[in-house]
Amino acid sequence: NGKHDETASDNAGAGQAGDPGDGTADGKSAQVGRRGHHVKNKPWMSAKGREGQRTWEENLDRVRVEWLASGIPDLPDLHLRETLLEQIEWCKQRKMKKQKETLILVLQMCAHRRVIRALPFVHPSTQIFSNGAPLSFLGWTGFQVIPQSAEVFAEELIKLFPSVANSDHSRKGMFSSRSAMVEAFRRAGLLPEVSGRWEEAFKGQCRFMFIPTAPKQLPGTSVQPPPSTGP
Repeated sequence: NGKHDETASDNAGAGQAGDPGDGTADGKSAQVGRRGHHVKNKPWMSAKGREGQRTWEENLDRVRVEWLASGIPDLPDLHLRETLLEQIEWCKQRKMKKQKETLILVLQMCAHRRVIRALPFVHPSTQIFSNGAPLSFLGWTGFQVIPQSAEVFAEELIKLFPSVANSDHSRKGMFSSRSAMVEAFRRAGLLPEVSGRWEEAFKGQCRFMFIPTAPKQLPGTSVQPPPSTGP
């Protein structure tokens, strides 16, 4: 089911043993019955959720325009162009959340501008849970920020998460606050290859790797890249 990933990574409480995330009919019924339960009598949480939805709608609208103007739709490398377009099409067909569609567009543009170096692509269908675990985030097995372009990558992320800027416009390390950024990468399954080394990964000192079990229980795991069937 193409919605399994969205449910498992984005809904609170999913994925726990014997719980709504177990994929059984009873589990799915329980999940539907409990939907919204965690915000009941907590209007501030509902307001925060609506604000987050509006933010990602605005982000996606802006990034789509930038992506169309980036040159990716007209790449002379036919194989690469078809690979990237297929990632976007798969994202739309599976009705993935706006945050994930925005992230895949930003990653593609950053790779096109040589801000990051993508690891070998696999087919985006490997996002679907098969044999117990997915193999990629829409075909992405991982990437590495090019160290000389780390600041450019930071600026691209700050556009998505403007709250990371301090009121005095200073930055602590790479970012003044990175919790929202870290959560977005977690939900995509892209984690530092060295456990918990987020700062180093954002600076290009280690790679981001797709981790099949990227929900919150794992802060990061050292892994080998999945087998490649891509270029």
